[in-house]
Parts: sequence; C-alpha cells; structure tokens
Amino acid sequence: MQAEGGSIRRELLLYASIVAGGALGAVGREWLSDAFPSAFPWMTLAINVAGSFLIVFALELGEYLHTHYVGFHAVGFCGGFTTFSTFSLQTLGLWQEGETGAAVLYVFLSVALCLLAVWLALKMTHRLRRPPEPVGMEEEIG
Repeated sequence: MQAEGGSIRRELLLYASIVAGGALGAVGREWLSDAFPSAFPWMTLAINVAGSFLIVFALELGEYLHTHYVGFHAVGFCGGFTTFSTFSLQTLGLWQEGETGAAVLYVFLSVALCLLAVWLALKMTHRLRRPPEPVGMEEEIG
C-alpha cells in the first residue's frame, strides 16, 4: 500500500507543478502583451517563437531533469505562455479589419519562425547532449 500512496503523491506533485508553470506562463504572456502593445501582434509572435524554442529544451533535456521540472516547464509554463488561440483570434481580427496583408504576414512569420525556433533548439540540445570530444589528446602510438 505504501508504494501506491507514494505514487499518488508524486502524481499530485506533478499536477501541482504543471498548474504553477501554467499560471506563471499565462501571467507572463499577459504582462508582456500589456507592456508592449502594438497594432500588429508582435508580442504574441515573439512569445510563440520563444515558447517553441523553450519547449524543446524541456523535452529534449528532460531525461536529465526531474519529471516535475519537465511538467512545470513544457506542459505548464510553455502551455500557458504560448497560445495558438490568441494567434488565431488576432489573425482573424487583422483579416476582418481589412489588413489582409498583415494577416498573411502574421501567419507566415508565426509558422516559419516557430519552426525555425524548434529546429534551432533541437540542434542546440542535440549538441549539448553529445559527449564532449577529447581536446588536446594526441593519438596513441602502439
């Protein structure tokens, strides 16, 4: 019975870390959007690109991190920080206001930059995970 209680406790702690991360991510997104208002949704674009980059670090390096950190960061913080629903609403708003070019540009930049951020983060994390090569060691002569 002890193992089951420990498992429930771990699961509850994981959910609590996800909730805390989600709250911080959502508040951070709102604060940044309020701090840098603009007719074009630059801050949502920047947040989604940053979130696309950050989530890869949590997931790719997750094997080195505690499960609660991965839950806090990837599921909670990045889930609350980035938002496809806001992106969609802002795109539709631009379109309805007759800003067709801005709407198309926003969609293109969002997809292209978020994919680029994911690719860069994958390259960086794979490099970080690779064991270091010996430096300055001469080839052994036998």
